[in-house]
Amino acid sequence: MGWINRPAWWNDLPEELVSRCHYVSINDWQLSPAAETLIKSYISRFGASTIERRIAMHSWKRADICCHEMPKNMSLIDIGSGLGEFVNLFACMNRDCAVASVDISDFDLWYDHSSHIERIYANVLDLGDEHIHDVVTCFQVLEHLKPELITEAISKLYSLARKKLYVSVPFKEPEPIYRGHYSRFEADDILAMFPGAKYTILEKNKTPEGEAWTWILCDIDAT
Repeated sequence: MGWINRPAWWNDLPEELVSRCHYVSINDWQLSPAAETLIKSYISRFGASTIERRIAMHSWKRADICCHEMPKNMSLIDIGSGLGEFVNLFACMNRDCAVASVDISDFDLWYDHSSHIERIYANVLDLGDEHIHDVVTCFQVLEHLKPELITEAISKLYSLARKKLYVSVPFKEPEPIYRGHYSRFEADDILAMFPGAKYTILEKNKTPEGEAWTWILCDIDAT
């Protein structure tokens, strides 16, 4: 999907990354029935105007793409769950699996739609052996850490994953970077952090105002 619309910089990426990478246009993604049902649940609980303002459609689609990319029927711990769109969607799609959600506190729109998510209040660096799961996910977290903590955080993520680790960060973030971000990631950074991974580039197509965001999802075998 989306090959025709690849960004201009695609051909400048290192072959080492491109050979294990594919591209998805977020705007072109068709939401799964599970995602559409979850959105309706959020709207019913918090109101359509609130959800439209606080959780952009590209965030729902990004969560759906991530669920589509990863294996089913494995226990999962999601680190940095935010408003919960991804971890709730995974829990809905994998009702017989243990699912845990980690964040430092409950955000105002957080709730457990599936009623079987274990909620853990912690920083990623505070997690330990009791939090090991088959699959670890950590989306849009590393860029919020001070650069000197990223290597330690990645080591912690590996230590928690029995089988698979999935990490996403903004890719080639427009400068100046967002005020809450401390790091900007280029191809060489991704290859250094997650060598041997498979990669999915997720791009939100440009708006009429010229806004465009790109993320990279890293699929890592933890074993």
